[in-house]
Amino acid sequence: IPSDLLKKLKRQLPAIYKKIKRIENILARDFVLVERSTDIGTVTNTLAGEFGISGPNLRASGPRYDRRKENDYISYGDFYFTIPYGRKGDCLERINIRFAEIYQSIKIIGQIFTRIPVGPVIKRINLSHLDLALSPFTSSVECPHGELKVFGEMEGKSLHTFAVFGPSRSSLSLAGVLLEGNSFEDTELILASLDISGGELIQYF
Repeated sequence: IPSDLLKKLKRQLPAIYKKIKRIENILARDFVLVERSTDIGTVTNTLAGEFGISGPNLRASGPRYDRRKENDYISYGDFYFTIPYGRKGDCLERINIRFAEIYQSIKIIGQIFTRIPVGPVIKRINLSHLDLALSPFTSSVECPHGELKVFGEMEGKSLHTFAVFGPSRSSLSLAGVLLEGNSFEDTELILASLDISGGELIQYF
């Protein structure tokens, strides 16, 4: 990787930060949005646990759990960043948490740019010669919506079962409870604050 490319990319981070901050300030000054998103679609710590909620939707309710802070999770332990969390768990809290997480992501990216080695790739990986365990295997990764889990099982040298459990599945189940008793006008706001991804709702491949 050319060293000048890394420097150019790193110089863009402050501009990206300012643009995101400008958007956040516009929303924060929107009295109607703030009033409408306060104290609706509230997810308590207990309710989040019952539905297996993870990611920003969980952290907006109080818990500071983040897969990236677990021991030996990829190389996140080499970078400094904090875990934003809230208390109220309402729509406004989830909006604020997501902005805070964007700023932490920018901080991580800046540190990565200083650690990426310059020059040619040291070794290429031949993906056609990867040996997978014959026993069932599971893995998980922290994605923008929460913890994405993968389950697989081999049959001989072929992949027999492969399933992806996205965090949006839990959020969609939770939405059914949150929408009860709320007005039709609040429905779109509650669903948007949960940030449900349609692509994660397909389980098996």
